[in-house]
Amino acid sequence: MFKYIWLSLIGFCGLIVIAITIVLSIAIFKLFGKHKICKEEIFSTNKTSAINGIIASIKYKVKNRLNQFPYKQIINISTLEYKSDSFAIKTASGNIEISGTDEKKAQATIEVYTGEPDNISADFANNTIEVSSKKYMCGNIKVLLPKNIKNLELASANGNISIQNFETSKSILSKVLHGTININNCNEISAIQLKSISGELNINNSELDILTIKTISGDISFINSTVEKDDIHTISGNVTINSSSINNIVLISVSGDVHINSSKIAVLVAKTVSGDIDFRTSAIEKDDIRTISGDIKRSENTVSDNENI
Repeated sequence: MFKYIWLSLIGFCGLIVIAITIVLSIAIFKLFGKHKICKEEIFSTNKTSAINGIIASIKYKVKNRLNQFPYKQIINISTLEYKSDSFAIKTASGNIEISGTDEKKAQATIEVYTGEPDNISADFANNTIEVSSKKYMCGNIKVLLPKNIKNLELASANGNISIQNFETSKSILSKVLHGTININNCNEISAIQLKSISGELNINNSELDILTIKTISGDISFINSTVEKDDIHTISGNVTINSSSINNIVLISVSGDVHINSSKIAVLVAKTVSGDIDFRTSAIEKDDIRTISGDIKRSENTVSDNENI
């Protein structure tokens, strides 16, 4: 009976791979399609299905596209009062760094690449940053916004995303194909969704109500953070939780290892095929763990419903 349960689990994990790949491929296609920040259709992912192939293809085509836009300009914009309760930004190749401030103002520094040495402008409009040029690409972007903004949506195909110093936000959505996502000093956030194919996902010094993470090969880490409800789906990424408090965590993995150090968790539900789970130095009130070949190392005070199968 257990054999069939684990065959179903493996099949489910396979569906996770397919689902994440399809969702992010569609997201990246839209990212490079016609929109406010990058209006040129740069590539199509129809011919590439393997994860490494997708990443290599996008890196190659982004690099080639950048060669068509040899002129770089740095644009600084600001407004004394950012009146919208939402903000969204997308970039093809470049890092996004977005920070919260106690003030109502908004500021941004944007790298813009064009084919001609034109003088272009940009401004905050329609919940994003609009650039005057018709053909361009954006590189690194730094944005300062009111820290209590309600909704953030950030996406990058090949770059890191950093989100820091926000409070009482309702929703934060961050998607990358290949790059690191860092969440730092974000408190009383209702819901955060992080999605990636390859890249680290780091939660540091933050207080979150609901956290949803979906990744294929990116490692996930928590440091000194508090989460009410955590849902993690990964294929081969390792999960490390240090000095954190989580009320309820559900973790589904194929081969990634899980290390929970000096942390407190009320309920831990974990399903793995071959990944090891080690929480000997943490206080886990109750756990429900199922694994085929991975090692389980728990503290003596943990109440356990399941063992190795």
